[in-house]
Amino acid sequence: KEGQVATADELLNKALRYKGYWGNKGGITVSGGEPLLQAAQLAEILPAVKAAGYHVAVDTAADVPWDRFAAVLPYTDLILFDLKAMSAAVHRTYTGADNSRILDNYARLTETNVQLYIRVPLVHAVNDTEENIALMHDFLKRFPPAERLELLHYHNLGRAKADGLGWDQALFQAPEAARILQIRDALEGCAKAILIS
Repeated sequence: KEGQVATADELLNKALRYKGYWGNKGGITVSGGEPLLQAAQLAEILPAVKAAGYHVAVDTAADVPWDRFAAVLPYTDLILFDLKAMSAAVHRTYTGADNSRILDNYARLTETNVQLYIRVPLVHAVNDTEENIALMHDFLKRFPPAERLELLHYHNLGRAKADGLGWDQALFQAPEAARILQIRDALEGCAKAILIS
């Protein structure tokens, strides 16, 4: 499927058609893929979104150069920040990339006025380990508490698509409910609120 070329105004007008759905508390969330790979384009449209009085959230895996964040932060109210694995080796094994830039970006974001929601997709025997949770706790406690930390049950919703594309994809499982409660308790104080989704 081919993408469509659109101006910032065209995108804004298209998004604003859904204002009735948002109500008084809604806004626009940019996500992807990785939306910050198009930070320059976002920096063109987001000022108009803010000028119209709407809330802006950016959903990111955060493995981008800091200048991508800097381009959108003046127009962003909330960052939805994925935090997967704290060990660089574990992160590299399961994502193909080191996590140092992600952790550096988190540290820098805590020095801004943007609201932070941390999202942790929990995968059994990958990032629900005692070691990973202890590393996460120690890392997050170095900074002011995030507004929210959300523990997400891993799901296999992309499995059918991967099969259809002929991709060999490992099967993972979510941790048991009791383990997720232990993780929530272990991360107490790392965020103002911890949710399980």
